[in-house]
Amino acid sequence: MPSIDLTTLPGSLVRPFVVAIAHLPILIIVMLLSPTWVCGAFRSRAHGAATLKLLCELRGWSSDVVAGSASRRPVTR
Repeated sequence: MPSIDLTTLPGSLVRPFVVAIAHLPILIIVMLLSPTWVCGAFRSRAHGAATLKLLCELRGWSSDVVAGSASRRPVTR
């Protein structure tokens, strides 16, 4: 069975996989934090700000991963 190397595939095939992998942690964390958001609706001072901050951090991380895959060089901060 021949091995598949992502560097030999065209960018139009690799980018959707990278985008899906980058957004997978966001999907998992959003599903796990849904009960916290429901509690945040009742006690917004305790939970709402923290979950929104975490979600913004995850969105920033995923956009860095997607941008890094487009340029095919590591993203440094």
